[in-house]
Amino acid sequence: MRTPDQTESLLWFCERCTTQVHAVTMHVADIEQELKAAIEQFDATVELRACPQCGYVQPEKPEVPQKP
Repeated sequence: MRTPDQTESLLWFCERCTTQVHAVTMHVADIEQELKAAIEQFDATVELRACPQCGYVQPEKPEVPQKP
């Protein structure tokens, strides 16, 4: 069991060149809410999704694979 003072980190990497694009560290007191907020902020912010190395901008939400 985690204690409220523990932290959790999320890391996003470029889909093209694997450079780290964004990172968030949060306390785990309300992990579900904080995780959702961090993902929504990343998805909604072009600057956070843009790779500093190659310039590729991650899609707002990952594409769902289509069956052939």
